[in-house]
Amino acid sequence: MIPFIKNCTRIGWIALAAIACQSSVHAEFEQTQEMAAQTRWVVNTINARHYLRGDMEQLSGSEMVEAYAESFDYGRMYFLRSEVDDFIFRFGDAMEDFLQKGNLYAAFEIYSAYKQNVQARTEWVYQRLTQDFDFAAPDEFTPDRREAEWPADSASFDALWERRVKYELLNELLSLAGEEAEEDASLEPTNPDLIEDSDDAPFDPSKIQRLLEDADFMADTLDAAREKIRRRYERNLTYTVDREAAEVQESFINAMTQLFDPHSSFLSADTLESFNSAVQ
Repeated sequence: MIPFIKNCTRIGWIALAAIACQSSVHAEFEQTQEMAAQTRWVVNTINARHYLRGDMEQLSGSEMVEAYAESFDYGRMYFLRSEVDDFIFRFGDAMEDFLQKGNLYAAFEIYSAYKQNVQARTEWVYQRLTQDFDFAAPDEFTPDRREAEWPADSASFDALWERRVKYELLNELLSLAGEEAEEDASLEPTNPDLIEDSDDAPFDPSKIQRLLEDADFMADTLDAAREKIRRRYERNLTYTVDREAAEVQESFINAMTQLFDPHSSFLSADTLESFNSAVQ
């Protein structure tokens, strides 16, 4: 089927261990001949379409690498700046040649590094959630980091994550405390990198007072908030390690096509088949 361009803690934690074992099975992606042909087809289409920004000779390898890394690390929370620079050094100059040949080696290498970083940072989050937090100390965290820079070093990396987990825990603590007593707090996990607007009613300040005055209520609510965050990261990790080669290919090609035309999207054969089934 021809795709188309459409305008428009530690390992001791049981959940983490299970996912880690699963990920080792899928540690290496396998490129098929069909995927190589699809990639070459997209490149040829770009070169043939005059409405796009240009042709492959104008492609900036470094720009392509950054765009691809941003396509899944859009919060700049899993790569260091030095890691992205290393990808540019390794693959930037050869990116045009990779694409012309339909070679997805660079895409698979970068995503595999991302997957390893997500596993390591999720383990860190699990472990950090078992420890105490000081909510009295002034601090700040900007949840929407789509325009931010990747951390420069390990120290700033860990400090960024410290602020993020504290921010998430405090948000969940206040959210759970504000729920009506007869309602169960939803523990359904969501992608921790997605920023969503909230239409909730204004928070009742009296709930904060109860957190401060009722030690048992504070402890129970804090445990529920920790569990909610843990499950959220567990789901995100599962999604990350379960992505298949065709999905990685799709992200890679879209990072390239959108450099030429922000409204162009590549659908792999599998995604196209699912799309067609959904609209029938």
